[in-house]
Amino acid sequence: MTKKFKILGDLVAFSPAGTEIVNTLEGNLSTHSVRHFYRDEDGSFTHECGDDYDDGNYPDTVAIGGHTAYCDSNGAIWLEPSLTYKTESGKVIRQGLDMPPVEEPNLDFALTLGVNAEKIRGDVTEPLGESDWEATCNAQGWNEASQVIHLEGFIREMGLMPIFAAYAKRAAAEESADAAALR
Repeated sequence: MTKKFKILGDLVAFSPAGTEIVNTLEGNLSTHSVRHFYRDEDGSFTHECGDDYDDGNYPDTVAIGGHTAYCDSNGAIWLEPSLTYKTESGKVIRQGLDMPPVEEPNLDFALTLGVNAEKIRGDVTEPLGESDWEATCNAQGWNEASQVIHLEGFIREMGLMPIFAAYAKRAAAEESADAAALR
């Protein structure tokens, strides 16, 4: 693990709309509070959460296009390149790119799905809807490629791609760790 060095002390980040960045967006439909930001000796910016995790991203922190997703004080979602970093006295350290906020996922629906999924997981051996999905796939003659197309379409339509991307990142890390353990 690379040692992080704080250059310039604690920084505050702002969105292009001028609102303060206060949270990271997490793939488990939540946010995590950011204590402050700082610049590393390599020139990159990161955040400090002030807990047991190393500085930077939690395992479920959403990244879109390789950029961490942050939430401002109004709940809008912004990617890291759009953030303007300032010292506590207001001096601009880096002016962010003029980018629009990220389209918000349909969090109400996603939360409902998540809550229902938790209820279903219990002792039920066949999750609700799985047999309906399989029956539809069979009736339509959908092969695995067609199923992936429809699953991706559903994920996009529901605004869940950032959440799915966080899941995929976590799954990839687990697979990489498993492969490394076998070497």
